[in-house]
Amino acid sequence: MQFDLSCLTRWHPCLDQNDIMPAAWAQYLAERPHLEGTSGAISCPVSAVEMAGRDSTHLALVEVVKYQEKVDSQGYRDATARVRVLEHLKGLPDWQVGEIRDVSISLGWSKTPQRIRPESHLILIAGLGPLREMRIDPGFGCPVISVSETTLAQLRRGIAQDYRQDDSAMDNPQ
Repeated sequence: MQFDLSCLTRWHPCLDQNDIMPAAWAQYLAERPHLEGTSGAISCPVSAVEMAGRDSTHLALVEVVKYQEKVDSQGYRDATARVRVLEHLKGLPDWQVGEIRDVSISLGWSKTPQRIRPESHLILIAGLGPLREMRIDPGFGCPVISVSETTLAQLRRGIAQDYRQDDSAMDNPQ
């Protein structure tokens, strides 16, 4: 029963169960493989990946050139990544394919290491809900979205459901 409701009023908002119930979430993660009879990684439901595609303002497929994590005095985890832009998925009009950028990535209070390595391909997400900074996970208790044909298809299905793009085109007729 150790709740942490500070994320309701701080700069970094609540994203998942771990933010509000860190002790219970850690216990759930520890017991889940035993309950399911497998020790596999937690997968993200298709709906969460599609929601990230639909509801995010910016999405990019990037290759990690360099990655470094840090933890502040309150336990909040951030990372800095030097990434090469491989593909614009949504938004980011000022990012060029092939360009190398340094980005700050919010990791929250997650105790689960992300295991990001140079040369890995990631999806960077920004503008999902109240979040404006880049993230490597969509929240909802999901880990990093691994890049595969399946997850890219799920993201693109979500992007196709974003009707805000159609509304902005109607607001600014050419």
